[in-house]
Amino acid sequence: MKNFLLFSLCICLFAGLQAQEQTKKDQNLAKIKEQKLLKFKVASDTTFRLDSTLSFPWNSISSGWDIQPNSRSTSTYDTHGNSTGYRISNWNSIQNKWICQEEYLYVFDNNGNMTEWIWNNWDTLSNSWIPFEHDTLWYNSSNILTSDKWYYYNTQNSSWVLGFSEEYNDAGGPLNVYYYYWNDVTFMIEGGERELYTLNAFNIPAEVLVADLDTATGNWLPSQQLFYDYTNDTVLVKQTGNYWNGTDYVLSYQNLYSYTGGLLTESLTQNWDGTGLTWINSRRTQYSYNSDKLQTEYLYQKWVDNLWKTSTERSNVYDSAGNNLDRISKSYSTSTGLITSGYHYMYTYLAHNVRISGIFQHWDLDIADWINSSKSLFYYSPLYGIHDIGESSVLCKFENPYQTGYPIVCPALKASENYRMSVYSMSGARVFQNTFNGGAAVSIDKPLANGLYMLVILDGKGIVYSNKVLISN
Repeated sequence: MKNFLLFSLCICLFAGLQAQEQTKKDQNLAKIKEQKLLKFKVASDTTFRLDSTLSFPWNSISSGWDIQPNSRSTSTYDTHGNSTGYRISNWNSIQNKWICQEEYLYVFDNNGNMTEWIWNNWDTLSNSWIPFEHDTLWYNSSNILTSDKWYYYNTQNSSWVLGFSEEYNDAGGPLNVYYYYWNDVTFMIEGGERELYTLNAFNIPAEVLVADLDTATGNWLPSQQLFYDYTNDTVLVKQTGNYWNGTDYVLSYQNLYSYTGGLLTESLTQNWDGTGLTWINSRRTQYSYNSDKLQTEYLYQKWVDNLWKTSTERSNVYDSAGNNLDRISKSYSTSTGLITSGYHYMYTYLAHNVRISGIFQHWDLDIADWINSSKSLFYYSPLYGIHDIGESSVLCKFENPYQTGYPIVCPALKASENYRMSVYSMSGARVFQNTFNGGAAVSIDKPLANGLYMLVILDGKGIVYSNKVLISN
């Protein structure tokens, strides 16, 4: 699904800033953020769309891949290249046929903005689709998202209940967020959270007041007070969190952020010791990048017994075009230092950045090595009628499909000059614009609906770069 902490997307660094351990809210957000939509593009005159994916299981007895796929996904598109549907089916070896599992339906307006998102599950008893979740989005005349409401389907009385809502000002700055937590069986509300934002002159959060829902009275009770500090007006360097003790807010934790060359290299969380009046390390995340500014290493550690103990480690390998060839993630026990779980993805591509196959492996604890799990094959068809709007005189590199906040690197741009980056929908509406210095990293830091867009970079004389970019958050 989609990323919904959109105040974090405004500066592409807020995700993961909360200092608490995993909570009910986090679990709900993890489910909200799950993204099922897979689409890829060709970086040339012809754009391809992903029509279907087949997954084959690994047969440990024959030590080979099964001939019969056990899962498949199919996609449908409108004439603008927007995905209108995505369906997942599993192979039933007893009935010898594909059985539907779930589907995702998407509705776009004439400007390419996603206005509706529907998730249905297949009910084998009634042989029909049963609603599960539903998202509705509204935009202003400038195609800026102003409201987002997410609903869960109440199977008890066949109605929708609000699970999430977020409001923005006309410039896209967050105003408020509401979360409601429902019991999946009884659909009785179990809690909620409200976030109210105060924005600075650059339309990004300066302060957030967090309150918890008292389900007995329906009142919102104070919970946290968050402050954000920036350098150069928009680069987040510190977040301070204060907790409500019943009568007042008291200092609780801080998140500190370090950068190199405009890229985040470390985020450090420290808790305040009110007795010793000092900051105590809690956890940190460190990031490394290659020469193209693509993330190659991710290291998440916890402070245990006055030492940094690794909890999660991730690595990425790219080819010269920026394709992600190899991705590894390992989780460790902070007490023993041993791997507790892990996954490994290996991808192959055709020319022009089209992923055609992928192999997924998991970490086997018994043999302490990678074991094949599944293999996926991707099938495409050409999408015609979409063309560049200008010639490119420089080369820019970025991950495509693109996620909000990922760096866009144009090494040939002059550090002494200013440039303007614009993003257009396929209908020609400008949905994002930003100015930047040629020596700085730049990104699309506004959340856009998934789909195909045109990325254009201009100097004082005209277009210096243009290419199609596929947003897939």
